[in-house]
Amino acid sequence: MFIRFIFILFIDIYSSTFSIFKLIFTSNISPRLVPIKTTLNNEWSIFFLANAITLTPGTVTVNRKGNKLLILTTYPEKSDKIINKELVKALRKGVKH
Repeated sequence: MFIRFIFILFIDIYSSTFSIFKLIFTSNISPRLVPIKTTLNNEWSIFFLANAITLTPGTVTVNRKGNKLLILTTYPEKSDKIINKELVKALRKGVKH
C-alpha cells in the first residue's frame, strides 16, 4: 500500500504545480499559517505526511507537535483541502509500526 501513497503523492505534486501557476498568474496568493490535526498516530506516518506536504508545491510543513502540523500555505482555500484524504488513508494502510 506504500506504493499507493507514492502514486497519490505524484498526482498531488503534478496537479499542485498547475494550481500554483494559476495562483501566480492571477496574483491570488495569500500565504498563511494553518494548524492541522491529523488522525495519524504512527510516528513514521506523520513523518511521511509532513514530508509529502512539503514536497507538494504551495505548502510547507513548518512545525510538528505530536499529531499536530503547522503548515505554511499559499492557497486561499479552506484548510481541509490542504491534506489529501486518500494520501492519509494510504499512509494508514501502508506504514506499519
